[in-house]
Amino acid sequence: MNFTALHKRQLQGSTLSITLLCSMFASPVAAEHPSSVELDSIEVLSSHNAPATLGLEAERAELMLTSGGVSFIDMDELSERNVSSLADMLRYVPGIFATSDSGNDTIFFTSRGSNLDATDYDMNGIKLLQDGLSVTSADGNNHNRIIDPLSARYATVARGANALKYGASTLGGAINFTTQTAYDTAPLTLSLNAGSHGQVLARATASKIFNEQFDGLITIEDKQWDGYRDHNEQSRHGLYANAGWRISDSVASRFYATYLENDQQLAGALTRDEVNADRDQASSKALGGNFQINVNSWRLANKTIWDIDENRSVEFGVSYEEQDLYHPIVDKIIITPGPGLVFNGLIIDTKQKDFSTMARYNSRIDNP
Repeated sequence: MNFTALHKRQLQGSTLSITLLCSMFASPVAAEHPSSVELDSIEVLSSHNAPATLGLEAERAELMLTSGGVSFIDMDELSERNVSSLADMLRYVPGIFATSDSGNDTIFFTSRGSNLDATDYDMNGIKLLQDGLSVTSADGNNHNRIIDPLSARYATVARGANALKYGASTLGGAINFTTQTAYDTAPLTLSLNAGSHGQVLARATASKIFNEQFDGLITIEDKQWDGYRDHNEQSRHGLYANAGWRISDSVASRFYATYLENDQQLAGALTRDEVNADRDQASSKALGGNFQINVNSWRLANKTIWDIDENRSVEFGVSYEEQDLYHPIVDKIIITPGPGLVFNGLIIDTKQKDFSTMARYNSRIDNP
């Protein structure tokens, strides 16, 4: 007798029995659970629609797709360390060197070799913008116009040709500061930062979202700094305000106002022997001539965004700024018998007016 054939017939009979048994129980289950299930629609509503001028996540996502040298700086990430000037904000940005020779707002910064031949007050080679509107003058210089980093929500550092997005052809690129709005902060924020050498930085911010159409924010700032060198004190007072108006579902406009008073004493340059003797002393020229740089400025601006559809938008902007500069660098006064007093030095006392406009078309093309 062939045990192999008998074993196969037994297995086939068992398999057939199991198959028939499963079919009997499977038929009713399939009838009770149809292959397609229709779900109820879900509608999600938000209490406030943030205006189109708020683009932190969109800006960050766009930078991640940029192959060139572009850095994104979220100001919330800087709150855990001391940031009292632009040099502190740019300290760890790749490709940027920024430092202050005395710890105040008088800084030197360079990117990709730009600004190396600049004096203390023109700072060329890097274009500065606020909310996409130029702060750098038409001659390419910044003229003591240092933007307070704490007044911004985030900043975009675009090096070299990446700055063409902002209309900048400068060697070092561009830095665009996007202003903080009521959608970015609590209704009331108070902060106090104190440090060595008499540094005190106090800020108070109040904001409110009134309804679906209007919002506003105002910040008052005061900074005092004694400095680690003689004749190196700084006193800065600032006011930053903006108001948003959502005109329609696709059009949003925002108005900006800034006022700054920044008075700084200058300690002057020291020789090697003077540094070895006392590196914290001021130069005799700075003390004798009372070197200082006092800048008062105010700025008004507006930017309007029209979202044509999900992939296209148009931006329009205009700004006006006035700046008063008093910058005496008088070495000494020489008394002569003839014409009278002769000043050996330089006094810069100027008023500057800047008017800027911007128009930008944005189009997003999805990859196939």
